[in-house]
Amino acid sequence: ILRLLTVGRLSNQKAQHILVDACALLEKRGVLFSCQIVGDGPMRPFLESRIIELQLTNKVQLLGARFHDEVLNLYGSTDLFVLCSIAEGMPIVLMEAMRAGVPLVSTSVGAIPELVQDAGVLIPPNNSFALADAIEQFACGKLDIERMKTRANGIVADGFDLKTNHRRLGDLLSSLSVDI
Repeated sequence: ILRLLTVGRLSNQKAQHILVDACALLEKRGVLFSCQIVGDGPMRPFLESRIIELQLTNKVQLLGARFHDEVLNLYGSTDLFVLCSIAEGMPIVLMEAMRAGVPLVSTSVGAIPELVQDAGVLIPPNNSFALADAIEQFACGKLDIERMKTRANGIVADGFDLKTNHRRLGDLLSSLSVDI
């Protein structure tokens, strides 16, 4: 069973309904999966109704809001992180998933392509069919998941590590110092 996870405010912008619809497609295709959605927000009632309507109550769980340490622990028990946002900047949840070595599928919006590069699968926004296809590729073993995990960890460690970036900034400032 492929264990899916998404984390974010339950809102139109985060578009978790696309993931729920993709889960219905996966169910019809016979893909074995479970899906956990972490977060709370104004779309919760709609998502609850949609999950019931699509008969996914045994596959898709709305976990509600969770403390950060709980979310970090969830990464350790998931096989694939999914982000369906239709608008984003540079999502911390993707960095956390990448650092935890969790392969990912995300929409190609905002700065996400710059972050993910070739360490995950990027799909167009608002497309449950493309999302289901990408998830199915993971489920069928058609992707080099180990390479993605290694690449993801390297991208975050090299470009987004706080200590590394502090050192780089210090080096840059030192190189620019002028005598007054």
